[in-house]
Amino acid sequence: NYLYDFIRGVIDGNGCMFVNKYFYKGKLYKYFRVIILSGSFKFLKKLKRLLNVKNKICWNSQNCYRLEIPKNILTIIYSNIGQAFGQRKYNKWLNYTEEVNKNAISLSH
Repeated sequence: NYLYDFIRGVIDGNGCMFVNKYFYKGKLYKYFRVIILSGSFKFLKKLKRLLNVKNKICWNSQNCYRLEIPKNILTIIYSNIGQAFGQRKYNKWLNYTEEVNKNAISLSH
């Protein structure tokens, strides 16, 4: 019942959202990424299973584990929000979705 509220809280506290940019064959590509960081491999493993994420859990150079989650999960967790969410990350998500609507950033990678 509160799974998406919990995930939103995890992203607000231990997640990062950003646009990754790279050049390929002379063309600039941008795509939106969502990563959750944790000191606990076990926690990310359970979260990965709950969200049915296929990505691998990686060891990060900042002495923590990292799991990249699909962007469609953000669409789900931010589609029906009440009062409990971090405004800064929510605003980032809104800004990125506006860019996607302008065809500037790809949500798929």
